[in-house]
Amino acid sequence: MEKYYELLRGTSLILSHSLTMYILSDPSPRVRHPLRFWLVISAVLELFVLLLLFPLGKTSVVSGLMYFILLFAYCFALPYASSGPILRNLFIFLMYATYFMLAASVSNLISDAYFNGSEISIWVIRTMISALFIILLAWKLKAVFKKATDGIEEGWGTLFVFSLVSCLSVSGMAFAVYLYMPLGAHAMILAVSSIFVTAAFAVVIRMIGLLNEKGEMRLLRSQHRILEHELEAEDEFVETARRYRHDFRHHVALMREYAEAGDMDAMRRYLAEADADIERTKMPAWCQNKVVDSLIRISARRCAAAGISCSFSADVPEDLPLSGPELVALFGNLLENAVDGASKASEPSLRLDADIRNGVFFIEIRNSMSGDIIWNDNLPVSIKEGGGIGLRSVRNVVTNHHGMMRCFQDGGSFIVQIRIPL
Repeated sequence: MEKYYELLRGTSLILSHSLTMYILSDPSPRVRHPLRFWLVISAVLELFVLLLLFPLGKTSVVSGLMYFILLFAYCFALPYASSGPILRNLFIFLMYATYFMLAASVSNLISDAYFNGSEISIWVIRTMISALFIILLAWKLKAVFKKATDGIEEGWGTLFVFSLVSCLSVSGMAFAVYLYMPLGAHAMILAVSSIFVTAAFAVVIRMIGLLNEKGEMRLLRSQHRILEHELEAEDEFVETARRYRHDFRHHVALMREYAEAGDMDAMRRYLAEADADIERTKMPAWCQNKVVDSLIRISARRCAAAGISCSFSADVPEDLPLSGPELVALFGNLLENAVDGASKASEPSLRLDADIRNGVFFIEIRNSMSGDIIWNDNLPVSIKEGGGIGLRSVRNVVTNHHGMMRCFQDGGSFIVQIRIPL
């Protein structure tokens, strides 16, 4: 009967791994089949290997072989089938594998201490721990980790090496302690290992926070640059207004002269010319929302300077559930990227449509482009140094408001569509 419990434990372990991997992962454009297809295939293969090795009995060699087959199979399957940087996915998986081995050691220790090491007790305890972890992962942990790391592209190599060394060290310790050490030593080494591993990963999480802060600083610099453009434009309008105030007495004197001479036709012609001149220099208003209005105005001036044909249709109210910085992240980055992309096209053009449709904030930006786009994680790969953070910042804002973002190429145009429920 114990052998069948051992088989049950191995089977449930594989199913638990597959479910955890499915929750950890997000669909990737790198693969043609959906993620669940690869995870089911992986689980079937692992179950097949388990059945092949089962007749050999429970030995240290068989147990170690099964573990490393599982480790390497998922280590290749998860990063490839999941979206995002591959090294980040490897880091996530190895951190999970490290704590899984600690949890497995805990279940073995409890079983040896209170249930004479029976297979059924190991299975029950490990299943309870796995179920608790899966619930926490789906409910809270995954969303928090993704939010903290979505904008990080660099620095994962070092973290991956650290997580790999930690995983292999803890795995070796777990097998050695379980197979060759008495219960008291097992408990002490497990406690010390858990403390050291947790402290080490706490330092790593802090490093991830610093990487994220670096990305946020890039975003702040981008927003600062946008605001600088706006201030320069405001200075131009202030200078124009000051010039008109200075020249106003000359306008009044000339019109007085026309009035005293009774030359009404000349006065009308002069007033028409002055009105046209004022109309050309007035600050255009694109929508009610002041932040979006300013960002569109900046882009319109950049388009005019670069010879880009542009069209802006914006019906954006002032009372949106998005903050000023979020609107800057959305429209500032999208318009800046669109202007840069259109400027490289043979027939540069840009079009923005933004309005409220059936309770959904809809944004579409379409710009001409040259060449074909290389994609990574459903976003275009930027060739600029430090580029790519803009669209990731946009995606973060959209995700935080439970919206949807779609980027695609349509012939010679690059299109971004955003829908945010209000």
